[in-house]
Amino acid sequence: MPSTDPIADLLVALSNASRVRHDRTTLPDSRVAKAILAALQGEGFIRSFRALPGKGASRRIEVCLAYGPKRECLLNGTTRISTPGRRVYVGLAGLKPLLRRLEVPFLSTPQGIMTGAQAFSRKIGGELLCVVW
Repeated sequence: MPSTDPIADLLVALSNASRVRHDRTTLPDSRVAKAILAALQGEGFIRSFRALPGKGASRRIEVCLAYGPKRECLLNGTTRISTPGRRVYVGLAGLKPLLRRLEVPFLSTPQGIMTGAQAFSRKIGGELLCVVW
């Protein structure tokens, strides 16, 4: 059955795999998923990811999760902010309070998917996809 919110499915799959201390997990392949995973890798929440061979709907991405030196979770939780039924957009003024927290916001901007700090340094806003801590 197709999903109505693939970004939420990606975040839940990563969070669940991290909680049970799996080293790897596989997710459905898409351009948005790769962009989010690249941003998560840049922040250190995952070690790496790679596309597995396949065609059509069977394409998958293998994700290697990151853990601390004593195998503590680095990805402790996720919250999906903007949903298909309710889009949430933030500008620079709305982004500033988010950067004061310990969570890392991820935005979809005209320049691609990036963290809140990257968007703030480039002085652009966008759709607030999720928050990861």
